[in-house]
Amino acid sequence: MPGGVPVATVALDGAKNAGLLALQILSVGNKSVQEKMITYKESLKEAVLAKVKKVAENRA
Repeated sequence: MPGGVPVATVALDGAKNAGLLALQILSVGNKSVQEKMITYKESLKEAVLAKVKKVAENRA
């Protein structure tokens, strides 16, 4: 896209990520949405770390 035309893209069949992107944009002006996004992202981080730990334990 030319300069001055911002584009946000998500994968085909990426409705969940599209929704999260929209919420992230909305959270800039909405403290409640912002707090929920932070909580959601923290839960994602914890889930990923738990999976990494499980994989590491299975390799040992």
